[in-house]
Amino acid sequence: MRVPLAVSLASILLLASCAPAEKEGIRASRILIGSEVNARQEITNPKKKFSSSERTFHAHVFVEGHTESVQVMGAWWYVQGNRKIFETSAGVTPSFPVAKFVLGNSRGDWPEGEYRFTVMVKGNEIGEEIITVRQ
Repeated sequence: MRVPLAVSLASILLLASCAPAEKEGIRASRILIGSEVNARQEITNPKKKFSSSERTFHAHVFVEGHTESVQVMGAWWYVQGNRKIFETSAGVTPSFPVAKFVLGNSRGDWPEGEYRFTVMVKGNEIGEEIITVRQ
């Protein structure tokens, strides 16, 4: 059975427009999370375990595989109940490929448990990191 040329071309164009970020080679090569940054806004002590009294979590995502500016979405989830608590975006370029995200709590009273930080580009997850908060 022969498929009309117009249908084949339309299918190819539709599939190309839905290409996921990882097929384009965009990936998070490294995700660092910490509670302190230096004067250059670099995470000074990346870690996976935090105190519930810490006020701020910083996440730095190193993005590779892009040749132009890209918007990176970062979302913080409280794993218990799979509840999204904050989402924001940051732009990266080939010359500055680090997306920086901040989650703050002025009271410093985070609920104990696991938190998941997910990173997406063009609707596709390119990385995640799990941290634990304890008293």
